[in-house]
Amino acid sequence: MAAWSMHTTLVYSTANATVSYPSGRAEWSVGDRVDDCNRNAELNLLVRIAKPINDGH
Repeated sequence: MAAWSMHTTLVYSTANATVSYPSGRAEWSVGDRVDDCNRNAELNLLVRIAKPINDGH
C-alpha cells in the first residue's frame, strides 16, 4: 500500500468521471454513467500512477 500524505489530494479527470484521492481514500464523482469495468480500470491505472508519486512523501 502506498504511503499517502495527509496533505496530498490527487485528482484525475476523464470525460465521464472525476476521481480524487484525499489521504488515500478513493472518492468518485460520476457525471455520466460509467460501468464498473471501466471505472475499475481507471482506478487501477490511477493507483499505478499515484503510487510512485506519493511513495516516501
